[in-house]
Amino acid sequence: VNGQSGPKLSNPSLSSIPSLIALFLRLASPTDISFLPPATSSTLISTGPSSNAPPVITDLVSSIHLRSLECLNNLLIVVARSATLPKEYASICQMTWKEVGRIAETTQMIEAFSAKSGGNAKDKGKDKEEMDIKQEVLEMCVGCLWALARAKVDESLGFSPEEIEFVKRLATNSNSSSIKLRAVGTLGCLASRTGVSIAENEAVGKLLFSFISQVELSIKDVNRLEVILQALDEIFDVYGDETRDYDIVFRRNDFIVSLRNARAQLKKTIKGIDKRKYPGLRSRAEGVWTNLDAYIEYREGLSFPHEMS
Repeated sequence: VNGQSGPKLSNPSLSSIPSLIALFLRLASPTDISFLPPATSSTLISTGPSSNAPPVITDLVSSIHLRSLECLNNLLIVVARSATLPKEYASICQMTWKEVGRIAETTQMIEAFSAKSGGNAKDKGKDKEEMDIKQEVLEMCVGCLWALARAKVDESLGFSPEEIEFVKRLATNSNSSSIKLRAVGTLGCLASRTGVSIAENEAVGKLLFSFISQVELSIKDVNRLEVILQALDEIFDVYGDETRDYDIVFRRNDFIVSLRNARAQLKKTIKGIDKRKYPGLRSRAEGVWTNLDAYIEYREGLSFPHEMS
């Protein structure tokens, strides 16, 4: 970032990635004219001589941010699907995570400020458009973090407690189910990454299980159910290998009991999903339930006495 392409990679096919990442991050970074202030406010959070730019300019700049993040997300997804990357890629991933996180936190701060400021009736429509673009930017930021968390690097990636806590807050406090879903997916990858500590895994594991405890509440809440299904998918992946050091977390917290309870409740919830109105959700929920049933059978087949029913 800031004009630097980062360390050179030994694999020629990857050599252009650092410079592309740096370019997209520069274009995605918010400025004083990135978003319109709310209708009742005369200034942006970050004030400056250019903060009175006309709406057409702010619309253009915010669109550039969003499109740049979309390009970055697509690039990072390709990277995540690649074979294990050389160890020099670790610093690039961590630098990108910090920059995307900074963009996300700045956008979230502006979004919160705008929501509190409100506006008069005739300006509500424009304010809603601005909130929508900020939310789209934030969603794409979390998508980038998810892709980074999935990247396979030949070196353990370290994330600060503050960085992980930020994703946890998005997963629990966001008003957007799309952001919550992506944050939950990101947490699942962080909890199973190479070199993750038992303490880190346990903190994330407990959060994932807190979502599935809400299955009963999801009967009439489609958005909540989608997040719960994502949390279950992450649990299957995180605790799908009993030989991992952190698998002790699953056993000492009796997570198997929570899964048994979720299995029964999820089956009831699935029956209440209108397959004509939500065919995709119904199909996905049935698939997750099938996996959950098989996963419980797998865990119960292990030689850990306290997991047996």
